[in-house]
Amino acid sequence: MVELAGPADGRGVRRLQPGTPPAPCCLGATSHRAFKGFWPPLAEDPDAKPVHREFARLDNAIDKVVLSDSLTEDETGPWRSTTRIVHRADAHTTIAELKLLRYEVTGR
Repeated sequence: MVELAGPADGRGVRRLQPGTPPAPCCLGATSHRAFKGFWPPLAEDPDAKPVHREFARLDNAIDKVVLSDSLTEDETGPWRSTTRIVHRADAHTTIAELKLLRYEVTGR
């Protein structure tokens, strides 16, 4: 399990547990733009803390759902293959589907 906490690590706690499929990371366009400029390079940065490298590696692989009417596929950069853009009008339906899928997979 990777656990990060505190302002320098994303202002909260996030857990990725081995053996449990991680839920997609839901973001808005502004957060996605900021995160894609910060996390991907850390996965291979020898000067980064080991926990940050591991988190970046896991974060690069996790699916991302971006709720946005402005973000385009061209802007998803290094996360193009793991990013799904959902228009805001479809947000409620998409989030409900993701919650149901998560429950079916994990029972919680």
